[in-house]
Amino acid sequence: ILALANLHNIDAEVFEFEGKVSKINQNGFVYFTIRNEEGRESKYYWLTYVDSEIDIDNNFESLSGKIVLVKYRILEIFDPKINEYRNINVLVSLNL
Repeated sequence: ILALANLHNIDAEVFEFEGKVSKINQNGFVYFTIRNEEGRESKYYWLTYVDSEIDIDNNFESLSGKIVLVKYRILEIFDPKINEYRNINVLVSLNL
């Protein structure tokens, strides 16, 4: 919980890019697979409030195939499946 609280730390670095939503998964948490301009796909997790011009709570499934502007932070989490820490991308904002 402390790690999630730190996501809103204004000193934490926020990264930004434009990409295409290629997949939306709802496995425990919602995460978007987004392809950047270089063609690389990465996952972006929706763990906390996401700032958005759209009604993301009710319309996130409609973003599949759309070009979006993504802002995210990197969060280090413990992954019990691999028994070590790893980084995940956590959404801060998502807009068309």
